[in-house]
Amino acid sequence: MICEINPRRRGWLSDAEINEARDYGRLRSFANELAPLWRESRCPRCLGLATSGRLCRRHLQEAIETHLPVAIEDGLRYLSSLMPRVDTYAKSFMWQYRGADRAEDHAALLAAIGWCTGWSPLASIASLD
Repeated sequence: MICEINPRRRGWLSDAEINEARDYGRLRSFANELAPLWRESRCPRCLGLATSGRLCRRHLQEAIETHLPVAIEDGLRYLSSLMPRVDTYAKSFMWQYRGADRAEDHAALLAAIGWCTGWSPLASIASLD
């Protein structure tokens, strides 16, 4: 729906605001400040790390398809723990919930993005090592 709105065409955003949105500096700062809270969520396969750890969605699917041992229950608990924190973060944009979010909720958003899309896109923006 937001793509259909096209804020530039309707004059909602200036060229300066569009350029600011394309600058990853704020996102990089956001991610790096929260790194201690999401670092353990990184998928080692996405980042080419030699350590074991939590797999992202894509690598979990690959592991299941190739019959590698995976801890499905652990993954379910992990995702279930992310959901309420991401929900709190999302609600914090509503007036009646302003200030309800914490750093853990912000970090959960990054962890959820990393899990859903893989960690490589975030690695190009933030310091994931």
